Amino acid sequence: MHSQQFSETDIQQGQDLLQKVLARSATDRTFREKLLSDSHSAIAELLGKDPAQVPQKHRVVFVENKAKATIVLPDAVNTDAELSNQELEAVAGGFFMIPVMTIVSLSVYLLGE
Repeated sequence: MHSQQFSETDIQQGQDLLQKVLARSATDRTFREKLLSDSHSAIAELLGKDPAQVPQKHRVVFVENKAKATIVLPDAVNTDAELSNQELEAVAGGFFMIPVMTIVSLSVYLLGE
C-alpha cells in the first residue's frame, strides 16, 4: 500500500479525467472497445497524444460489467508483513480511501506524473 499524500488538485484532476473517460465510453462504442482492448492507446487518444508520449508506469484495466455486479479483488498482501498505519486505521474502523487512490492513480497515469 502506498503512503503517498495527494493534494486536493490531484484528486480533482483524477475525478475530472475519470469522468471524461467514463462519459466518452458510454457514448462512443469504438472508444469503449479500445479501452477494453488497449487502454493505453485509448487514454492517449482522449488526451490528444501519441501513445508513445503517455508513460506506461501504471497499468489501467477497464472491464465491462457483464453481470449484476463486477467486483474487483483487492491486491494480494503478504500475511507475514506488518500493516501500515493506513491499513491499521482501516482495520480499526478508520476511513480507507480506495476510491480516492483509484482516482488519483488514474490521474497519475493519464497525466504521466
